[in-house]
Parts: sequence; C-alpha cells; structure tokens
Amino acid sequence: MYFYTKRFKDNLNFIEYGLRQISDSITLPPAGLEKRERAREILGIVKTRFPSIHTFSQRFFDTCRKSFLTLLK
Repeated sequence: MYFYTKRFKDNLNFIEYGLRQISDSITLPPAGLEKRERAREILGIVKTRFPSIHTFSQRFFDTCRKSFLTLLK
C-alpha cells in the first residue's frame, strides 16, 4: 500500500494535468497545500466525478497515454 500511496503523491502534478485534460470544469485543489492534503482532495474529485476508479483510470489513459501511477522521470 505504501508503494501506491507514494507513487500517487509523486504524480500529483501529472494527475492534475490529466484531470484538466479530461474536463476543464474540474476545480483542482490550490497548489499551496501540502502533498497529503492535495492527494486527499484529488481522490475526492475522482470519487465524486467518476463512477469507479476503473473508469477514471481508463479515461486518464485514453487522454494522457500513460497510467496515472506510471513512473515519471
């Protein structure tokens, strides 16, 4: 579980980019928040805007051509 949590937090900027590409009406958390709080808010957005994590994952991949948990260099 730690691995996925860390990867999610490390990819916050990429996930926010993907969410903006999927829908410009999504209100993202302010950049000044610490990573943990931003991650919670983004998870809240995913939970309320998409029927399931699989739907989000598929739409994210279709839009960005990468998984939201991919290793970014």
